[in-house]
Amino acid sequence: KLGNIHRRDSEHDEIFQDSIRFPIEELKKNKQGNVLSEIKIDDDGVVVSARIINGVANAPNFAKEAERVLLAMPRWMPAMKNGKAVPCSMNLSVPFFINKKKRGY
Repeated sequence: KLGNIHRRDSEHDEIFQDSIRFPIEELKKNKQGNVLSEIKIDDDGVVVSARIINGVANAPNFAKEAERVLLAMPRWMPAMKNGKAVPCSMNLSVPFFINKKKRGY
């Protein structure tokens, strides 16, 4: 079973909305998009690493901000195997949109 955050799916959206600092350079260039990343969660539910899989072209600060937010996420419920907590990896998309009505998550 995959790891799961200790929140409803709708609250997952709120974590990004409350935590992301939209990079000024990208805002000036009117850049938007999703940053696809892989996070690794240990058997205690802590995000121990974040790797960018696919960023937004010509917007390197999105990747830096996505990594910062992912590493600061609250503890997850760890993945379970045979009744025991185990480390796992999962992909997450981190949205960067000026118009909050258009989200990619």
